[in-house]
Amino acid sequence: MWRSSSLILFIVNNLAPSNFDTKLSEMKEQFDDAFLRWFTNYLVDQCISSEPNKHQLYLHFLNALDKQVLSKYILQETFAKAATVLNSKKMMQITSECLVLKNIASWLGTTMLAHDKPIHHKDLASKDLLMEGFDHGRLIVAIPFICKTLKPCSKSKVFKTPNPWLISASCVAL
Repeated sequence: MWRSSSLILFIVNNLAPSNFDTKLSEMKEQFDDAFLRWFTNYLVDQCISSEPNKHQLYLHFLNALDKQVLSKYILQETFAKAATVLNSKKMMQITSECLVLKNIASWLGTTMLAHDKPIHHKDLASKDLLMEGFDHGRLIVAIPFICKTLKPCSKSKVFKTPNPWLISASCVAL
């Protein structure tokens, strides 16, 4: 098991557009559902939150792996990471935490909104987040998160004006 997890780390850490097909076939050989939780945690916590320039590559890789349950776990892990960073007391003082939050928000918008998939209220209530940010003096955290999440809407067919959800979230942010 340790050998397989090390190989999976090696595959992900060396993934590039030039070797995509090779790494994809290697991953399909090595990956087992027993690694789902560990892999999703690693990918979100270590890669997605710190490498925004590779978001499209990771998204393409996950789609090519074609594992529905993997996508579900990635989304759950993304929301969990966002909640952890949003509620972190260090968030207001440490610049690297702000970058992590922006990267997670960008990933969330790219994987969901840009692909015409809604972010459910139970997972992320954007208006409530902004209102709570205002009430607790954390708008400096909430506004960039919401803006980065909404930015990929420009690539969406559904989440463009006059979409009521988008307009209401934008109005609250303003």
